Amino acid sequence: MGNKRLDVNLNSIWDSLIWFLVGAAFSVLLFWLRYRIQKPKLRVSGSGSSSKRPDGEDIMLTYVNIWNEPSFLGIRFDRGTAKIAHARLFDMAAHQYVGPVLQWNSNSEESGLANAVEIETGKTATVNLFAKLRYANEYFIHTAPSAREKWHPTPAVFDRTRRWFRLDVADTIGRVYKFEFVVAGLDQSVGVGFRITPSQRVGMIADSIRTMRRALFSGWPRK
Repeated sequence: MGNKRLDVNLNSIWDSLIWFLVGAAFSVLLFWLRYRIQKPKLRVSGSGSSSKRPDGEDIMLTYVNIWNEPSFLGIRFDRGTAKIAHARLFDMAAHQYVGPVLQWNSNSEESGLANAVEIETGKTATVNLFAKLRYANEYFIHTAPSAREKWHPTPAVFDRTRRWFRLDVADTIGRVYKFEFVVAGLDQSVGVGFRITPSQRVGMIADSIRTMRRALFSGWPRK
């Protein structure tokens, strides 16, 4: 009888321990999912160039659009606002940061430029990377006192040599979003090409599947 009672107590203890571990694992999973869903998801949504003419100089400005993607595992979710503290350029060959803190286009600043910015879910912000005289053989990291005033060449000067950079975007709580790109051309403006990450490939595949599904079923009659 004593052995049976001992076996029953041990089984009860093991059952309680297993259910405790299952509950703890489930709680951790829910916490992780909530964190991942609310965490901003920044992606490069495009790049381009524009012309500025401060003091009559023909300056070509290269910029990148950063998008706070409102989705999780292909399902639409409103993520948290990305509160960006600063953005820097990292030279992959030199293994160091180069140039000053990058400037974002801003409607809330009198100068039209800001070192920090907030990107709400589903919204896009534009960060300025490089500037050059239209037909010059060298380019610089962009910096200016305002969007309407003359640019200031930085000590970091780059030529036509093919060069890899990394755009590091840091938020106010220390997370850093990293985007690698190559300077692929230097004609009238600085051409950049970004490396596609595995998560971006998955997102592109998911977008393609959703587009095909809408195309296939959009014409079906509804009952």
